[in-house]
Amino acid sequence: MNKVFNGSYREALLGASSFLSDRGCEEAIAYHYLLGLMDWEPSDWYRYQFQSMSVEDYAAYEAGIQRIAKDHCPYQYLLGEAYFYRYKFKVTPATLIPRQETELLVDRVKDLLAKGELPRQAQVVDIGTGTGAIALTLKKECPDLQITATDLSEEALAVARDNAQALEADIQLAQGDLYQAIQGQTFDLIVSNPPYIGRQEIDEVAEDVQRYEPDLALFAEEEGYAIYYRLIDDLDAYLKAGGSFIAEIGYRQGDRLLAYCQTHLPHNYHYRIEEDFAGHDRFLVVSKEGEREDDGNLSE
Repeated sequence: MNKVFNGSYREALLGASSFLSDRGCEEAIAYHYLLGLMDWEPSDWYRYQFQSMSVEDYAAYEAGIQRIAKDHCPYQYLLGEAYFYRYKFKVTPATLIPRQETELLVDRVKDLLAKGELPRQAQVVDIGTGTGAIALTLKKECPDLQITATDLSEEALAVARDNAQALEADIQLAQGDLYQAIQGQTFDLIVSNPPYIGRQEIDEVAEDVQRYEPDLALFAEEEGYAIYYRLIDDLDAYLKAGGSFIAEIGYRQGDRLLAYCQTHLPHNYHYRIEEDFAGHDRFLVVSKEGEREDDGNLSE
């Protein structure tokens, strides 16, 4: 990028896109980083793109683009924010950056509500909440849900707490290892996007992810299956009759998880794998037979 610049925001963006592309980075990052840096919505971009870019704005933009290209730093960490399901979330190196494919988990929960398969005021827990993206988005989209979000990391919970305050979303936050934080409680729905990458797969993980995103939120023992096994093993104690469990999974993990469910869950459970936008296995969905307690909160 030019050290001396006298042009529009659009010209700066085009230069940054080319600069990133030449260094093996995604061109689209230049656009997303510029909008975040300027605190613009896409509509603002159409209004301001041809205006002259100030020296200060360019200097800040250029420094960030250089770091993205040189250090492979995710632009979301530079901005301290990321979007998920149209909501803005604070992110820090203590939290995983929310991914677009995870938004489908929210859609699946909304679909359960629409079909009447989940009580309107269901008790929901998000295990391993990180930024709180899943739990808080569910609360914003479905305000009647009673949501608890847990995480092993106190640092991550602090970020989730900030996001809850910023989004004015009333959820419960609890610290603990998986079910430890909710002992003695039962839920209509349990959701989780746990660590599921095996250490043997580290060479397949993008360099920016390896460098900057927290290992605690990425890697799991037993070739990436350890957390799933623990969640499945104790699921019956925490899931109400008629309830559901939805977990995001790695695209090659479906068959092994179905086999584990078959041998470790009681006979009154059903389980399946659902796909993401690209047709890859993405979610393990488990349902428990039985009549829900009629507490007056069923979907109408």
